[in-house]
Amino acid sequence: MLIVLIPVLCPGSDIYKIDEVLARTFNMLFANAARSGYTLIIISVGTPVFVALIIPLALMYWYIQRYYLRTSRELKRLDSVSRSPIYTHFQESLGGISTIRAYRQSQRFQLENEWRVDSNLKAYFPSVSANRWLAIRLEFIGAVVILAAAGFAVVAVATGQKIGPGMVGLEMSYALQIVTSLNWIVRQTVEVETNIVSVERVLEYSRLPSEAPEIIPGNRPPVTWPRHGAVSFNNFSTRYREGLDLVLKNINLDIKSHEKIGVVGRTGAGKSSLTLSLFRLIEPVTGSINVDTLNTSTIGLLDLRRRLAIIPQDAALFEGTIRDNLDPGGVRSDDELWSVLAHARLKDHVLTMDGGLEAKINEGGESNKYFPCQTLFLGFGKSMSSGVPVLPMSVVVQVSAPFQKWQCWHSNSSHMDLAPTSFSAEREMSCMKPRHPSRR
Repeated sequence: MLIVLIPVLCPGSDIYKIDEVLARTFNMLFANAARSGYTLIIISVGTPVFVALIIPLALMYWYIQRYYLRTSRELKRLDSVSRSPIYTHFQESLGGISTIRAYRQSQRFQLENEWRVDSNLKAYFPSVSANRWLAIRLEFIGAVVILAAAGFAVVAVATGQKIGPGMVGLEMSYALQIVTSLNWIVRQTVEVETNIVSVERVLEYSRLPSEAPEIIPGNRPPVTWPRHGAVSFNNFSTRYREGLDLVLKNINLDIKSHEKIGVVGRTGAGKSSLTLSLFRLIEPVTGSINVDTLNTSTIGLLDLRRRLAIIPQDAALFEGTIRDNLDPGGVRSDDELWSVLAHARLKDHVLTMDGGLEAKINEGGESNKYFPCQTLFLGFGKSMSSGVPVLPMSVVVQVSAPFQKWQCWHSNSSHMDLAPTSFSAEREMSCMKPRHPSRR
């Protein structure tokens, strides 16, 4: 079973804008455009001479709209760019409030926050001014339409043309509403141009190449695979995407069953890439990875990832219960889960929590600040593995000596033998002893 936290490709805000905002915006845009068209048609029917004013008024309206759209688009961009630092600074200030007060830097952070707000207002006030500029000109066009409708009606009555008072009243009532409709058309057009970027992003993501199939019907691994957990990299090379340099090049590695392997290296050496390759989050360019002599590239992703378990380097619990985090699929009995917790040295701790296995945990484990998330993931690996490789991937830079001793004792304890083979990627592991001390 694979536990990996990856960024969501299509943000929820983009989907929300497509499903809700754009649909509502288009509805209002078409409704106001139709209302304006009906108004012009009714006035033209009552006083046909009004048709001569439609073209020049339309050209004037189009020019004003285009000019405003260009200005408003840039002002909205400046407003968005200058607003993000405000939220970032505020969030950072809340996270380090104790340190800020300890060093008596509250005044400096307050002034910096005010400066960021002022920078944002520099883009906000021109936007308000642009709205007033648009309103004045649209009011002028609306006043021209009302004046023309009333003036032509008066001229028609004075010249003896047949036009009833009801028709004149209908023209005037519609003409008085055209200013609002014209204003909303411009604003909804700006809204459409602003939110249509979400459609472009979703289309871009939808065209990205997808992963390999989850299940290949004609090539499924045996039910007992992997029985021994032997892993071998055969002339393996890979890159994160097409066009980039190879992150792993011609790797030849043979890990026998029941071996505990630690991969130690500096940042960027390729430790995490080895693990990602085993789960086929990045596909091989050349070579292959075999688990118990089975080439992992020949089977489906679901068959592969269900048989493996990984402990992420940033251990985080999901919102729910202890049971949900240990057994997401709901296939293990209570006895099995308690046995797992006992092996992970967590049984006594869970017994002290309200509810036992049904104890509530907030997202990230916030319900219990001192809950050992990393150790619970060891239990998760035990519960998900049945003779499969367990790959604890924890990146430790500089940890305290007591914790290192605790980690070494647990990693070497027979109770923590979660699977035939375990594989760890570390920047620094002082508890590890090389096979040949003279070659350290």
